[in-house]
Amino acid sequence: IEEQFTALREVDSTRRELIANVSHDLRTPLASMQGYLETILMKQDELSDEERRNYVQIAYKHSKRLNDLIGELFELAKLESGSVEPHWEQFPLMELIQDLIQDYELQAGERNITLTSNCEDISTTVYADIALIHRVLENLLQNALRHTPEGGAINLNVRRDGQRVWIEVADNGQGITAVSYTHLTLPTKRIV
Repeated sequence: IEEQFTALREVDSTRRELIANVSHDLRTPLASMQGYLETILMKQDELSDEERRNYVQIAYKHSKRLNDLIGELFELAKLESGSVEPHWEQFPLMELIQDLIQDYELQAGERNITLTSNCEDISTTVYADIALIHRVLENLLQNALRHTPEGGAINLNVRRDGQRVWIEVADNGQGITAVSYTHLTLPTKRIV
């Protein structure tokens, strides 16, 4: 019973931390969006068409980010309730990883962070839900970028182990140890 109470306290603590993080993550784009829209409203006669267009584009970008975050929360709620049905398909894993690296190269480059991938067999295909795997890897990569110091390195390692593929996101950011690792294991074919 004591172990169950300890586990419940840990879950409750994790839930509170998640709510605090989500609140912060939602507040940031919302505050930026409101600030730019307020500027447009207050200074509409003073702004040039180009400035107004620029402010609207920035507000729109933040509204899209806010929409993405809300979508992630909705998806998390569906995952926790067990109501998500994965769409299983076979796809080349390295194409997905290269796309992700390409998406985050600019952000990493701005902080002089090296973003690389290593794979024993670049032709490896996996059997999984590509959208869910993309989301998981994107979240791990975003987390690694947030916690890796300027001039650091993030590496996505892929290795095959029989009928499974291991994906390891390694960075030299602050963590429990000098190097943080996160593993994801995927089947290479449908397992019945």
